[in-house]
Amino acid sequence: AWTPTSSMASEAALLRVAIWSAARSPSSASMALILTKALGMGTLSTAMKKRAIEAELGDLAADQMATLNKAASEAMLEVGVHAATDITGFGLVGHARNIARSSGVQLRFEAAALPIFERAEALAAKGLLSGGACRGQEQLGRSVHVASSVDPIRASLAYDAETSGGLLIAVASERADALVSALEARGVAVRAVVGEVAPAEGEIDVVLS
Repeated sequence: AWTPTSSMASEAALLRVAIWSAARSPSSASMALILTKALGMGTLSTAMKKRAIEAELGDLAADQMATLNKAASEAMLEVGVHAATDITGFGLVGHARNIARSSGVQLRFEAAALPIFERAEALAAKGLLSGGACRGQEQLGRSVHVASSVDPIRASLAYDAETSGGLLIAVASERADALVSALEARGVAVRAVVGEVAPAEGEIDVVLS
């Protein structure tokens, strides 16, 4: 199990140890992915800069960005997890791709399960996506597969650059409920089971379906 330290280890250090070995171990092959903050801060920040939202919504977004991941990391320590990273400038898909590729696995996300911040989809539909969202879609290319059934706006938010985003946690499936309960007990508002870790499959590192 990965143990958080006072300063977050780099993604390259998290992975090979944890997801790589666990994905090939018959006793712990099934792993769930849990996300601890809503997506869409890039879009909300863009909207704030353009004065396209009211102050109250901006304050709510600022509150999420100011919330530390301390409580979530404590829950991870209690339950025991395989790996984690905080979601920041590369967005959910970008960070997931880095972990998947370096770990030799594939990360699969269920688009409908992704927690999206209030009004982020409506704002993204108006073109208020961060520049990082657009760059991510261009640069990650064939390493990410987005199913045709996924709404393009929701898919764009999965690429959206996050400021002080939540933790993406890989945990043994049999411990997922315990982790969700531990997060809830510590007041972590978002504790969404968003996908799973799967064996590597060709050039595709991340699947959004």
